[in-house]
Amino acid sequence: IPMHSKRPRPLLHSFFCLVVVFSFCPTTAHAQMQEIKDMYEHAVAAYDRQQYDQAIDLYQQIIKRVPDFAPAYNGLALANQASSGDEDKTIEYLKTAISYDPKLSQAYDNLGRIYYGRQDVDQAQEYFEKVLKIDPNLSSAQLSLAWINLLVRSKPQTALRYFKLVLVKSQDPKIYFGMGSAY
Repeated sequence: IPMHSKRPRPLLHSFFCLVVVFSFCPTTAHAQMQEIKDMYEHAVAAYDRQQYDQAIDLYQQIIKRVPDFAPAYNGLALANQASSGDEDKTIEYLKTAISYDPKLSQAYDNLGRIYYGRQDVDQAQEYFEKVLKIDPNLSSAQLSLAWINLLVRSKPQTALRYFKLVLVKSQDPKIYFGMGSAY
């Protein structure tokens, strides 16, 4: 489950948080909010272009200005992971994101991917289950739980349930392979 496949995306509720933060100084609120939004979009674009150092710098600038902006920590985590591979630091950033926004599903999903990669399946499963409580239709978490239940837990019926949920959204041959293995 490659972590780098998850892009930090501008989240509508995150910009609502910015509105609340900046609403206390209405004269400059709109300009500041727009500047942070632009900086965030540039950070996402830098990440997409694999310019991880630039993305890290932009995310850090955002965090300096809005210390509790959880999506910036999630993006910083992904850029850090892609740049240096320092998983402990990446985990720290993701947990910080969750502490500021306990409903930031991307951070839980990314933590699950890291722990899965570390072969800490118990932690991975915990984070994938948490993300599904927030977003019950997140295919990546459903698919991860399918494989965990099939390959590690030896629970083919549970794995089949997750594979079938993902199959509704994707016809990826790996899903059929997993289902066949479960049967």
